[in-house]
Amino acid sequence: MSHTLGRFFIRFIVVHQLQGSIEINIAGGTVYSIRFPLPAIKGDHFDEQVV
Repeated sequence: MSHTLGRFFIRFIVVHQLQGSIEINIAGGTVYSIRFPLPAIKGDHFDEQVV
């Protein structure tokens, strides 16, 4: 990955704030693949009973 300021910030946000990963493929054009986990859902409101 080139060491430009913009790419540095993208990598920093993906890795450190989203806890994800970034992959760059330059074969036939440039493709950035950014992956990060879905956030956990706190509380399951569908199983609650209203009294």
